[in-house]
Amino acid sequence: MAVPAFDPKELEVTGQTHTLHGSVPMYNYPVTMGEAFIAAVRDRKPIWEISGIESQIFTPRLIPDNVARALVFEAKPFDALKDGGGKDMFGIDWEYIPVAGGSMVRPGKPFMDDMNDWEDKIVWPDVDSWDWEGSAKENKDYVSTGKNIQVWFQTGWFERIISFMEFEGAIMALFDEDQQDAIHAFFDKLSDLYINIIDHFVKYFPQVTSFYMHDDWGSQKETFFSPALVEEMIVPHMKKVTDHIHKIGRCAELHSCG
Repeated sequence: MAVPAFDPKELEVTGQTHTLHGSVPMYNYPVTMGEAFIAAVRDRKPIWEISGIESQIFTPRLIPDNVARALVFEAKPFDALKDGGGKDMFGIDWEYIPVAGGSMVRPGKPFMDDMNDWEDKIVWPDVDSWDWEGSAKENKDYVSTGKNIQVWFQTGWFERIISFMEFEGAIMALFDEDQQDAIHAFFDKLSDLYINIIDHFVKYFPQVTSFYMHDDWGSQKETFFSPALVEEMIVPHMKKVTDHIHKIGRCAELHSCG
């Protein structure tokens, strides 16, 4: 897309939009916000400095993880206090914690203690059985705003094994040579699952322009592990998903605390 020449009319305020951080002005933009996002992120030819208001989170309750983790953004209102928590797509039970504004798996009774057991213990979700057509009808207007419609994956690779093994078990498994082959095999199949979900989104919600992968690798103080370990254990599988997102003409974004 050619970058349009600046027109002083672009500084005219045309309204207000509400964000997580309050109300901000809307201007007489020369292109849609979604086009501005794509120009900056994919094409590397920014039309203006994007700030976040160009994106609209799309995490429909269609995906069990979004309800379990109490982060549903779609046309139908969602009450995290009333409806947040419950079973994710793997049947793992999450509990919504109001003071934290999010959900966690209640500690003390991990689903499994050794990643070598994953093939025997894990039941994989049937993505085709989810009501994609119904969600597409309900959210037709929600995804037609002209913004960058961004689908969030709340539980990435490391966070997924945390949900199975709790934090201590998951982080030790990454270092344990006896579990690393099993983790690679699991991450490879998990990446295929995420690609399948992505393809369903593109089919039923063609307005989706980007996918946001969430996988925390650190705390306020320090990273959980070395960059070398991430490169060895996680990056190849993350790259598999990212390459697919790029192949289908969408943008990929990684969120990682730490």
